[in-house]
Amino acid sequence: MKVLAVVRKDNKNTKVNLYEGQRVDIPFEVIMRNNIVDWAPEFHENIPEIHTIMLKKENREISGVVVYNNLIKLADFIVDEYQPNDQLPIDYFLKEIQHLGKNQKKKCLLDILVKQKMNCFDNYHINMGSNRICGPGRNNFEFAMNENDLLRSRLVVTLELPGKKTFFRSADCGRSLVYADKPYEIKGKIINQNIFLFIVRRAIFYWDGTSMHSRFKGYGPLNIKDFAGEKTYEELEKNGNSALIKSRREIFAPSNFKPYFLLRVPAAKEYREDMLKKDNLPNKLKKSYYLFDVRGSVKLNSSLEIIDDPALAVGILARSPKGIFLPDDFAVSETARKYLEEKEYYIACGGF
Repeated sequence: MKVLAVVRKDNKNTKVNLYEGQRVDIPFEVIMRNNIVDWAPEFHENIPEIHTIMLKKENREISGVVVYNNLIKLADFIVDEYQPNDQLPIDYFLKEIQHLGKNQKKKCLLDILVKQKMNCFDNYHINMGSNRICGPGRNNFEFAMNENDLLRSRLVVTLELPGKKTFFRSADCGRSLVYADKPYEIKGKIINQNIFLFIVRRAIFYWDGTSMHSRFKGYGPLNIKDFAGEKTYEELEKNGNSALIKSRREIFAPSNFKPYFLLRVPAAKEYREDMLKKDNLPNKLKKSYYLFDVRGSVKLNSSLEIIDDPALAVGILARSPKGIFLPDDFAVSETARKYLEEKEYYIACGGF
């Protein structure tokens, strides 16, 4: 099964180590045992984000992270090797000090690095313009992390794969989801459902697309093939994905939830602000509904109506804070945006 990880690159730069984001194939059992998910940073856990990093001397770019051993070498790398691209907070700082000599630049960078490392931000706040702040509460070096911190992190798993050190992202128990697509056809439209495995402490749940199965796994190893079946195991190992989830509500709909109709959530690129001007909601939308992602444990049937109009969908989502549609609420753009993803998907609207 393949997951997004960061793999050490062979490079001539001796000041830092460059790790490139790659989808790496590792055994399904290893993923389940270690709660490994696609590399997904969270600022409060200080996991570096994968960014496009341009290298000056080699005139090339990589999509990955920088791993350093000490702050002086990181400052040297940023001044001598890193090419700012106006995407990160630190890029704006480098633009402000571009008139200084190399040694002065490194001294300024070290000052920021030390204060950030020690969480000493009392007298440190720099406005970099364009609503970008380089200072308190911000990780100004989102692409970089100390190697010892990575090795000590409870959310990072280190493996040596074919001679290359690789860092994998691990999730807290109950926050990793292993899933695979299971298409479902309704009135000529293909709805992407999921089959999935989900572990919470000593219990494991398996959704097969129509019903939920669970088993208490205790403290010993769990035979996933025996639990979910060999066919499901092979499907997940071959075509599965492993992702970090923020809330169990994303995948678990109550067993007595009944969908009344489906809503096609448009892709983020389809969204326009003028969609919120459509205030004429149909009569069936004059009452409240609960919203659940159909990729979770929602039972579908082929007779469900589908709302395909993106403007109407946005109008509903803009009035649905925390997954509950409130017809008399104000339409809020930010509320609608929280539902949008890179690709379209479907939400079930219903009740109990």
